[in-house]
Amino acid sequence: MIIRSNHILYSIIYILTINPNSCDYPEDSLKCYSSLTKPDMKLICPPARSRYCIKEVVNLQQDLCGATQYYGDIYQQKQCQYKKCDDHCVEGSYTFEYNGESYSRQRYCCKSNYCNSSNRSIY
Repeated sequence: MIIRSNHILYSIIYILTINPNSCDYPEDSLKCYSSLTKPDMKLICPPARSRYCIKEVVNLQQDLCGATQYYGDIYQQKQCQYKKCDDHCVEGSYTFEYNGESYSRQRYCCKSNYCNSSNRSIY
């Protein structure tokens, strides 16, 4: 019985060490817009991905948006965008290739609820 109790105690300590806010989920979790969440695109971020709201923007026309390896992209506000939450984020620009063409993809990071809205491009 003591061994089982110690195991439970160590498990609780481990969980609180990994994510100290895990007991407050979902009330205090970060909330972000998400391209893969339908119908309202709002997501209560899981504890393991509750540090940043992210928006990625790429210079693709509407007919190619979501057709590349970035299948979750959606066309909004005349931009091809992907929105999500994650526990790490590095802002910046990177390129990728699709059908022999190079495209630039810009990543924006923010830390407040729903800060990755479609009408904001700089945080």
